[in-house]
Amino acid sequence: MTSSRVGERRKWGRQRISFLLLSCLRPVGGEIRYRPHFSLVVFLLLTISAFAQTPRWSYANGTSRLLLPGEYVATFRLKVSDNTKGEQVFQAVLENTEAKLAMRANQFNAANVAREFPVSFTLKRPVVARLNVATSSVPGVTVALESVTVTQVRAFGDDEQIRLLNVPRKTPYVLPTDASGIWLMRGLYHEYWRVPDVAPFIGDLRTGAVCVDENGAHLRDAPVTLDELADCRVMVLANVPAGAFTIEQRALLEDFVMAGGGLIVLGGPYAFGGGGYHASDIFTRLLPVTPAGVYDMLKHP
Repeated sequence: MTSSRVGERRKWGRQRISFLLLSCLRPVGGEIRYRPHFSLVVFLLLTISAFAQTPRWSYANGTSRLLLPGEYVATFRLKVSDNTKGEQVFQAVLENTEAKLAMRANQFNAANVAREFPVSFTLKRPVVARLNVATSSVPGVTVALESVTVTQVRAFGDDEQIRLLNVPRKTPYVLPTDASGIWLMRGLYHEYWRVPDVAPFIGDLRTGAVCVDENGAHLRDAPVTLDELADCRVMVLANVPAGAFTIEQRALLEDFVMAGGGLIVLGGPYAFGGGGYHASDIFTRLLPVTPAGVYDMLKHP
């Protein structure tokens, strides 16, 4: 049994900050005086906290990672033993992105001094980005790749993805009055909710499932148009993460609910905060609660 800790992260954050700010003050002779050294501590803590929340990944040659839609900077830290030659000595490609870097030896300011080369790129859809690095054999020149980091500068929400991709919306749309079916999307541990046991009392049951492969989670046998949902009265998500939906499927879900369709969201470790609902504009609008963040479950005996 789980319950959502809606708003607790926000509440505890205010309490911690209030405590730190109050600790900056101390009563002296009946007066409250400012303690500047504590204000410095508060500033440093808040700065470190903001920096720690910036998504950043380290890459090595051959590393693959799932990157979500947004603006990124890939930073390559390199050095060469000889910067006098004009031949290309290094090339790197971050597959499925626009991030590419090709360097000649004489593009380095100095020999044996590491230099960082930032490359910006944008992703409109989630991709698995794999780093491929190649060095050219140039006599007397050795290239050292010290590090590669990919930093997400800004994440794209659902609304921005819909705008960038020109996702079509079917509006206005009215759900047929005789619709009575149920479309169940099955996530991990979905059987504990026993939705098929109650489905016969409501209407015909259709099912889809969450599948996971090297490209992340995605939905199998899910509706892709409102016409497929014409005989469906309610959509049930049983422990389904938001990331399993494509942006088109999330837009379809919102159009279905706005047209009068029902939505039942069943919890679990991959739903609500654990399923990234707090990072989805559409799920935030559709749910009557606001997930506090990734950790939003309480275990009960």
